[in-house]
Amino acid sequence: MRRLVSELYIRDNCHPFKATVLVWIQLPMWIFMSVALRNFSTGAAHAEAGFSVQEQLATGGVLWFPDLTSLDSTWILPISIGVINLLIVEIFALQKIGMSRFQMYVTYFVRAVSVLMIPVAATVPSYLI
Repeated sequence: MRRLVSELYIRDNCHPFKATVLVWIQLPMWIFMSVALRNFSTGAAHAEAGFSVQEQLATGGVLWFPDLTSLDSTWILPISIGVINLLIVEIFALQKIGMSRFQMYVTYFVRAVSVLMIPVAATVPSYLI
C-alpha cells in the first residue's frame, strides 16, 4: 500500500508536505506583520526624521478619514469588507453542485463569520482594515 501511495505521489506530483509549506511561510509572516502593526499603533516604532510612526499615521489620512489611528466612523470600510467576503463565499457556493451536509454547514458558518466581521472590523483602527 505504501508503495502504491508513493507512486501516486510521484505520478501526480502532490506530496502532502507541499500543502503544509504555505502554512510554514504564511503563519510567521502573519505573526511578524501583526507585531509590526501593533508597534506602529502603540508608538514603539520610530521613524528617522524624528516623527514617530504613530504621529505619521495620525496626521496622514487617506480619502474620507484624516486620522488613520482612529476608527472609521462612517462604517464604509467594515461594511465593504463584510460584503466582499460574503460575495466571495456566495460565488464559491454557486459553483458547487450537490453539496454534502457538512459542506452546507461550513458554508453557513463562513457566511456568519463574514457578517460578524463587520462589527469586529469597526472596532480596529482604519490602517488595519
